[in-house]
Amino acid sequence: MVQGHCLSFCHQDACRHSLQDLYKYLQEQRIELATMIAFCVCRAGSKDADDESECEAAQRRLHPPCATRTEGLTVSQCHHLGNDCRNDRICRYRLEQYETRCAADLLTGVCAGGHDYCRRGVVGLMGSRLHTRCHCQVEGVTEVNQCLAWKRLLWGNPCVVETQLAYHLERRREKEKVQKATKKQEEEKEKEEEEAEEEKRLEAEVGARAGFPPTREKGVKKKPRGRGGKLLAVAVLTRNAECMSDMYYVAGYCEITRAWEPQPRILEERESIRLYKDGDKDCTEMCYCERHHQAKCQVLDCVEKMPCETDFAVYNHQAPAFQHYRGDCICYAGDFICMRPKHHEYHLPMGLFLMVGYSRREEKLLRPKTNGGAIDAILPLQIMVSTLSSQMGEVCRLEVIQQTADNIVLQVRLHRMAGTPGQNYTRYMLREEVMNCEKPVREVAKMINTRDPRIHHHIRLSLFVLAEVINTMPNPQHFSGSPATTATSLWAWGVGVWVLNRMAVTPIHRTTKFWRCDHFRNIYSIVSQKYL
Repeated sequence: MVQGHCLSFCHQDACRHSLQDLYKYLQEQRIELATMIAFCVCRAGSKDADDESECEAAQRRLHPPCATRTEGLTVSQCHHLGNDCRNDRICRYRLEQYETRCAADLLTGVCAGGHDYCRRGVVGLMGSRLHTRCHCQVEGVTEVNQCLAWKRLLWGNPCVVETQLAYHLERRREKEKVQKATKKQEEEKEKEEEEAEEEKRLEAEVGARAGFPPTREKGVKKKPRGRGGKLLAVAVLTRNAECMSDMYYVAGYCEITRAWEPQPRILEERESIRLYKDGDKDCTEMCYCERHHQAKCQVLDCVEKMPCETDFAVYNHQAPAFQHYRGDCICYAGDFICMRPKHHEYHLPMGLFLMVGYSRREEKLLRPKTNGGAIDAILPLQIMVSTLSSQMGEVCRLEVIQQTADNIVLQVRLHRMAGTPGQNYTRYMLREEVMNCEKPVREVAKMINTRDPRIHHHIRLSLFVLAEVINTMPNPQHFSGSPATTATSLWAWGVGVWVLNRMAVTPIHRTTKFWRCDHFRNIYSIVSQKYL
């Protein structure tokens, strides 16, 4: 039905009705499939043009332009779509469900519901008149404001963006779990086959040398079998003649030596690292520890040292800079990377936030090797924050609020409050998050700004250049409404009486006809000693 009404010929009303029937059926029978269709995206800049065209073709079939097309200037105005929807009973119900699940609070900016609730609200709008492209080409301040408000709700909703990002991150985590489980099973199977072959080889060797004890290679020590009948791996002691101390290497580790580094780097199996050439921070290589003690390294392209030119100055590569409302910045390969996005690109509600600035050129350089970008580096950053915070007594997590061209805005949350919807957060809960999570998050931001080795040599985290922690919670001491103490009131009353007495007995200067300035100085000195 969708193909006949939406693709072969565009019958807009029939197309919308068929889409509504499709999503209604999927919501009742297979809600996960409905969510996958609603939030599916095509990656821009794909290597394979055929895959990209297939994705776009599939997206046109699932989200046909016929359903979102509008006819006439009046119909395409966003506020007209909203007002017409409120007059229709079915559309009004879907709009109310969407607003209660995905709308952002006007005062705090907190989303009305959790990610699962917002996803259901978005799916409910699919195929309706509200899911059509609209514009704000009107005159008059009132109409413009109404139109922009509807446009932000329908097409610029930050809660929907956050929900979509969270959905794709969850899908990526699930995919990685399945891949890890499959890879682990394959490795265990391969290991069992190798152990079986080794056991057969040893039996054949012992049989060929009947009557003689089995010989052992120099430096290798055999270990008896455990209960499962498998050979147990043990550590082998090796001595490096050039080193002063002994070094122990356990099976499953790789050693990487570079002439400009004082000591070799030891990597665990399946661990990776990013190395920088001697004295050059722009030319790097990525090394990976494979199975059987084999380290594989690949040289990356050097970052071009381009300056950043403005109307007033020219900044060299890696030179610090400052932009208004964006905090500290740095010139990196022709682009300014700052701690914060542009002030009109984000809005922070009350809470604790981590702002990170990343390099688009680094992201482009690492994407072919890591199969991910800046948003994919949030997972190892989350692990680092959770590890540091757990060592300090609480487990904190990061939530993606917004991503811009050069920055990612993250809100810091306590893990034990993970199930609390946004509208149920109280100021006490937000202050508790600040008290428990601000210290570890500031430690992570410091590691990013100082290029700590744990950040600098990580193949994903190394694209983060600058970071800043912002606490938007008001200080209760500045807004204290508690009454003054008795001693303070008596002291203030005494100062007032003293001032009146001085005014009564001090003669007025005949020339200036003003009270003398040294009287103000005396009062200020007393007040400053008491309070300042």
